[in-house]
Amino acid sequence: SVSGYPNTAATGIPTGEGTRVAMFSARFDGGPMEKKFRKVYSILRDHKYDILMVAADAGESFADLTTEYLGRLQEEQGTMLAVSTKHYGEMTASAYSSHKELKFALDYE
Repeated sequence: SVSGYPNTAATGIPTGEGTRVAMFSARFDGGPMEKKFRKVYSILRDHKYDILMVAADAGESFADLTTEYLGRLQEEQGTMLAVSTKHYGEMTASAYSSHKELKFALDYE
């Protein structure tokens, strides 16, 4: 089984060296789905994929990281990986919501 995930089988993941940048776009609510995709993010990063997922640590800004990552996607013609959960893409008061990330993707397709 994969560490922390019973009933899953470990599979070989090829190296991500040389792949283009990708960013997970998700509704960050601290729930089980976010935790699962943060684990996926870690696995891909450990396999040398150029993968981005906003996680603001002390002294960092969620908004600044989102802007930086979306800019990188645009500049490098990267890929947005939408984690399409029940509440993904809902319009919220945040200027950096998954709704705004989808709008960005559509504007710069």
